[in-house]
Amino acid sequence: MEAVRKILDSTSLEPIIPLPKSFRNKKVEVVVFLHEENHNKTKKRHSAFGSLNGYTKPDLNVTEEGAMAKAMVSKHADC
Repeated sequence: MEAVRKILDSTSLEPIIPLPKSFRNKKVEVVVFLHEENHNKTKKRHSAFGSLNGYTKPDLNVTEEGAMAKAMVSKHADC
């Protein structure tokens, strides 16, 4: 990977790049790399979350509340 390095006075960079106050009136090193866009990241990802939403039965949602707790009670009632 190629890079360009140059030491400059910070006052010449102030109009271009906002610098901290501690950098003012000092020599700074500037390193420039080529920005490569990754086109693979722009692909839309499909999530499994919500993909089965069309198959739900809203009238059964009431029975789902507390179903896990009821199953645990019935499973471990003999203990």
